[in-house]
Amino acid sequence: MSAKETKEKILKCTTELLLERGGDIGNVTIRTIAARAGIGVGLTNHYFSSKEQLIEECIESVFSELFEMLGGEGSYKPSEIHSDPGSDEISVNGSGSTEEPEAAAKAGPDNITGLPEAQPADTAEDTSDLDLDDELLSGLYETDEFESDPAGPENVSPSVLEMSEESGTDEVTRKTAGMVMDFLIRNEAIAKAALSRDVQNPLSTDYTARLTDAFAYAMVDKKKLDEIENNDRMTERMKEQFKEHIINEQKLKAFMIMSSVKEALIRREVLKTSMDIDLKDDEQRDRYVDSLMELLY
Repeated sequence: MSAKETKEKILKCTTELLLERGGDIGNVTIRTIAARAGIGVGLTNHYFSSKEQLIEECIESVFSELFEMLGGEGSYKPSEIHSDPGSDEISVNGSGSTEEPEAAAKAGPDNITGLPEAQPADTAEDTSDLDLDDELLSGLYETDEFESDPAGPENVSPSVLEMSEESGTDEVTRKTAGMVMDFLIRNEAIAKAALSRDVQNPLSTDYTARLTDAFAYAMVDKKKLDEIENNDRMTERMKEQFKEHIINEQKLKAFMIMSSVKEALIRREVLKTSMDIDLKDDEQRDRYVDSLMELLY
């Protein structure tokens, strides 16, 4: 076998063992993986420096499909704005570089949080020619519900991209939640391996956090993002800040939904025995998602 074929076989055998053992990482060892692949432990270690790296690559290969279904994890990555207490400087995108906050941000609504304050006129950027659209700015942070298209698809779409005309609606949120839960149940062992690890060692970059961010982006009204992106009277920095704010508005809902979905997945057997809810059943799973949406909305 070629090096590529050997590595793929190791990943395949690792995934098989995780599936057979219900996602219990502790019951999958390098020895059992090597034995299943029909190769030596040393060769396995040659391709993967540790069991953790091997497990991570297996999980990532599965979750990458879900991120793609949610519109691509990298479709929009908000800038990370870090302020240094006691300093007027801010670092954008974690790059370590600093620059003065733009006074142009004052063109947005007064109640926006997280945007830098305007600087005095003698240091501020000249924004006299911006003349931003009142309609755009007044509508950027509306929280009213949007009517979904009654003629839209009745079934869960295979990807959020195919729901673009309904983006920003509660119906899209429901369908997206259903799609995520369907995927996690179909890949239950791998999903449990990843999400259970998140519970034990929560990080801002773990799968729960990444799914929450991708979910929040999927829930956003894409028309608003397009309006901002295509507004040539806004600076690039302003566009970033406005889009980040819009996406952050959805993050709490996304977090609440993902927390419930994650807990239901991890405790699926308990739900079945104690509440007679079988998430393996399509209809019962749909009812669970519908109940969750009713509680949120």
